Amino acid sequence: MDRGDIIYWWNERFNQNIVTDKTIDKRPPAFVYGMSINGLSILRSLGRKGILTYGVDSKPYMIAFSSRYCHNKIIISDIDSQPEKALNELKNIGKNLGVRPVLFFTRDCFLVFLSKFRNELEKYFIFSLPDPEIVDCIIDKRKLAGFAASHNIPHPNSFVVDSQEQLKNINQKLHFPVIIKPPKTYKARGQIWKGQKLLTVANLELLQKQLLEFKNIKEDMMIQEQVPGPDSDIFLFYTYYSQQSEPLAVFTKRKLRQYPIHYGYGCANQSIKQKDVADLGKTLFDAMKYRGIGGVEFKRNSLDGLFQLIEIHGRTPMTGEIAIASGVDIPWIAYKDLIGEKVEKVMEFKEGVKWFHFKHDFWAYRMYKAEGNLTFFKWIKSYRGKKVFGAFSFTDWNPIINSIKSYIPNKIKRLFKRSNRLSDS
Repeated sequence: MDRGDIIYWWNERFNQNIVTDKTIDKRPPAFVYGMSINGLSILRSLGRKGILTYGVDSKPYMIAFSSRYCHNKIIISDIDSQPEKALNELKNIGKNLGVRPVLFFTRDCFLVFLSKFRNELEKYFIFSLPDPEIVDCIIDKRKLAGFAASHNIPHPNSFVVDSQEQLKNINQKLHFPVIIKPPKTYKARGQIWKGQKLLTVANLELLQKQLLEFKNIKEDMMIQEQVPGPDSDIFLFYTYYSQQSEPLAVFTKRKLRQYPIHYGYGCANQSIKQKDVADLGKTLFDAMKYRGIGGVEFKRNSLDGLFQLIEIHGRTPMTGEIAIASGVDIPWIAYKDLIGEKVEKVMEFKEGVKWFHFKHDFWAYRMYKAEGNLTFFKWIKSYRGKKVFGAFSFTDWNPIINSIKSYIPNKIKRLFKRSNRLSDS
């Protein structure tokens, strides 16, 4: 534990408004829809302020349910397989509460669900969403590329093709390698994706083969040029826009590492003031007349140094705790604005704060090391200074304890299965 750890532990333990059930605030409660690590950061943000919180998910084993700040646990039907049933369950919960709680959501599929049923759910919950056409733009990468082009936001060349003839026509415009991704990444990925966000293709011949495979299984395909540069050249802009489409909070960070490497989420991040990223993010959200919590991901092109748009997150970010630890408590700002309280804009923050998902970051380290891009000592050194973690907190131990307790038996089961397979072969 270095000096940065000690200072952060002291501030978290003694300088925050840690509450118990006896001191719950009289403001409306908050519903956090999605009990992943993403939801954990929202529970901690609001729970420390004394807000009564409800955790909502279809999976009872999700990590955030074990948080001391999750005062009530609600299990509803899965919105992918039973959307109408989940809708009715939420409506019944809202009817029985007698007060409209503030609703946060943590996944793209929840964004689509809430947007579709917004008129029915607004009677029972307080939440903020962009207009339906903007939600479609965020979710559909084809529409997002067109929107970015029409507003002069730099972005990689993107194409949608469904025939070999079209592929031949755009071949002269492509610079390999390219990536292939589903236009709507929130949907369940087909067999061809194997759980991945995208595929990388090195040349035209391989791209032609992939097109045939996609057509055989009737899977949409979007082709996008790969932005050159290391993973550490990926930056993100996080914000909250009021109901009047005014930015009330601004935060930027960069990825140190990703998992899976090159095309995953940021398992190691650091807060950094990057004006170009903030300006581009605000330009994009201003053009959208955005409302609610959101983020924009950019990557700096190593050839010309320009930032190019990668994607938009129309929800709370997984790494939200890094913004909170840097002085930009986005869930709290959003909550106060949605219940009509006065909110002071937060446009400055502390640089150098880091966020880690340790298990995934360790796996990422091994992958980078195999490529020759990271040594053990450089990896360990990156943990110096003030930092926060996805699951671990000095004031909220249960999530990390339960995570370890469930990991060990699962690991043993996998080892037994592997040994049985080897003995049978």
